[in-house]
Amino acid sequence: MEYYNHNNESILIGHFPGKSRIESADILEKYKKTKFMKPFGVQFISIITPDYLKNGACLDFQLKRNGIEYLNPAKYDYFGKWSMPKKIKYIIKALKQTKEPYALILDGADVCIMNEDLTSMIEKFKSYNKKIIFNATIWAYPKTNIDIIENREQYGRFCHLNAGCCIGETKALLEFYEECQQLVNNDKIGSNSEQYYIRQVFNNHQDTVFFDYDCKIFQIWHKPIYEERCLLF
Repeated sequence: MEYYNHNNESILIGHFPGKSRIESADILEKYKKTKFMKPFGVQFISIITPDYLKNGACLDFQLKRNGIEYLNPAKYDYFGKWSMPKKIKYIIKALKQTKEPYALILDGADVCIMNEDLTSMIEKFKSYNKKIIFNATIWAYPKTNIDIIENREQYGRFCHLNAGCCIGETKALLEFYEECQQLVNNDKIGSNSEQYYIRQVFNNHQDTVFFDYDCKIFQIWHKPIYEERCLLF
């Protein structure tokens, strides 16, 4: 069985956030054995804490099985209580180590590669004519009016940014996440969602940063989405 997005294109990378990771455990297990090669010029980055590594994170298993080294600073210096905004500082560390022109940043616990051929990834990325492309979803989270997009409905159902996956030019990504970290540092109240900060920075850089509204690269996998919008063959 193969899975296609709402444009009838083969899915490259699936993102199974929240309960979807549990509800779709059989799909994640199936795709653990996917064989693929690292796209030329792309550095894989994933922030996976030791507890998730111990429990067998799907992406970690896939990358190791295919002999692909990825950057995960949290593996070596993660201490204390976890909060989602901590991902930002770890991503910055990884980007500073990246020598490739592009970086692919993926959540570790709930993301898997679903296609054996990733060679089209950079071409699909460039088709948006942006420096950074994030995953797209049908729901805004957090549910606050953070990013304002003119005529949002023109982008279809997948018209909100999701921070769990992104691809971009390494230099642009580093600058973007450093700006996010400044917001974290200056926020006296604090949020437990990195998307709260990422969407703020995105709001100010929509000329160079956007989301994958056509799901060319990423497909978020909430149950209503794949039942109603994705085609299964």
